[in-house]
Parts: sequence; structure tokens; C-alpha cells
Amino acid sequence: MFYSGSDFSTREYGIGVAVSDSPLGPFEKMPEPLLGSNDKWIGPGHPSLATGTYGEPILFFHAYVPGHTGYKQFRALLCVVLDFQSGLPVPISARDL
Repeated sequence: MFYSGSDFSTREYGIGVAVSDSPLGPFEKMPEPLLGSNDKWIGPGHPSLATGTYGEPILFFHAYVPGHTGYKQFRALLCVVLDFQSGLPVPISARDL
């Protein structure tokens, strides 16, 4: 399960992952966020998973431009290709990052 956590208008907002053998749980959170803020993008969140043209899993999300965060500010649509190692997602390439 991909989820967003913390205050959406801050650097602490990010994308986390929790795994379970059942859609009803129990879930175990990964110890660190999958994606967090960096020098180019602030507050990645609202993750959505899709299948790419060649069958690769792609995670779409939005993020703020540094210095322009908060309600009614522009958020760019970004994406990252994922690889699943040992059942856990790992970002392997970024588009528009």
C-alpha cells in the first residue's frame, strides 16, 4: 500500500509504503519513506501506481517547487519507475525529477 503522510505543505510530507499478505492487514510500514523532499521538489505525495508502456510499474505523484508550498500553490505531476526487490518497491529511475 502506498500512502502520503505528514502535513502536505511541508518538507516532511512524503510517500510511504506498508506491506501485508492481505488487503485487510495487518500492515507493516517500511522504516523510511519511499520518496521525500529534495533540492528540486518539496512534499511528494498522493501516489498512484500504473503500468507503463512496457509493463513496468510507474508511481505517479505530485510535488511542490521549492519556495512555493501550501494551499493553492502549483504542484507538478511527476513519476518514477519502480522495481520490486524482495517484495518491496525501489525507485530505479525518475522522469521529470
